[in-house]
Amino acid sequence: MRFDYYAGEPVTYAVHLVNTRDSTSDRDDLRTLPDLQRFVTEVGIQVAPEAHDLRVVRNLRDDLRAIFATDDLGLGMGLVNRLLVQFNSAPRLVNDAELGIHIHFEPVHLSLGHWLGAITAAGLMFHVCDQGLDRLGICASDKCKRAFIDTTKNGRKFYCSPRCSHRASVEAFRLRQNEGNSSRGHQHQPRA
Repeated sequence: MRFDYYAGEPVTYAVHLVNTRDSTSDRDDLRTLPDLQRFVTEVGIQVAPEAHDLRVVRNLRDDLRAIFATDDLGLGMGLVNRLLVQFNSAPRLVNDAELGIHIHFEPVHLSLGHWLGAITAAGLMFHVCDQGLDRLGICASDKCKRAFIDTTKNGRKFYCSPRCSHRASVEAFRLRQNEGNSSRGHQHQPRA
């Protein structure tokens, strides 16, 4: 039995969902039902949203951000467990012609919001068991704060992208340069 679907695609959905809201500004890409439809299309979800799904998905987004943001394993596990219960993400056997007998973690006939909640909760459950909570993160850049999955060998990723990492390195370098200049009594003179 393979669980790689749940440990892969649903966790990626969780990252994309969290990143529909920019916590450093007022940008929110899920304000309306057409916004939700656009999100669903962009990430390749085949379930059509309905009006009531918008509230469910926006609340799910906040719960997922809390999981990505915590360093506390007990708290993170508790948050994932709460989502598993809330979205009735229980295993059930399914037999279809293409895949044969396999396991699903989402109940039958769910709306988009509850389906997304069930599969992201199951995906995060498998991810935390296999990779650990510390492989989920929020970008350390004060100008970003996007969610990410750390896929590096050493598991020490602090930024969502090389761009954010580079920007932070440049800012730290400039700060050290300015501190060095001020401690020597030199004033940095801008070029004319």
